[in-house]
Amino acid sequence: MRYLLLFSLTLIAFSCKDKEYTEPEVQPEQITGIWQLQAVSFNGVDGNNLSPTFEPATTMNISPDNTYWRNYVTGNWEIDQLTIRFLPNAELSAPGLQFEFVSATTSELTLKLKLTETQYGWDFEEFNEDQELEIIEVYKRVE
Repeated sequence: MRYLLLFSLTLIAFSCKDKEYTEPEVQPEQITGIWQLQAVSFNGVDGNNLSPTFEPATTMNISPDNTYWRNYVTGNWEIDQLTIRFLPNAELSAPGLQFEFVSATTSELTLKLKLTETQYGWDFEEFNEDQELEIIEVYKRVE
């Protein structure tokens, strides 16, 4: 009788456990197209407020055939759950980049990545060159 009671309590405890929540995955159809950078922030600070000469001018094309171009860099892209990786062509000296999806709709794409100021390639007075920055980029679909 005790074993039956113990088994019943164990069964109830496991059945009451919250189901694990999983974020919805971003589908390739949501992100393919041409995107224009609208805003960028560094550790929560609008990039336009950091430097008078900073001007985000990134345009990227994410093609259905898993190729991309982002400004002057071309290569392949791949998504894995909530991240997208841009892998430049081997002959380019550009580093690969991995972004987390913050949000993705058919008209707006918000991506997050972490790089140091040196890796980003810009000298902001507010940050140290080896300080890791959380960079949020907001894109609008052009096509």
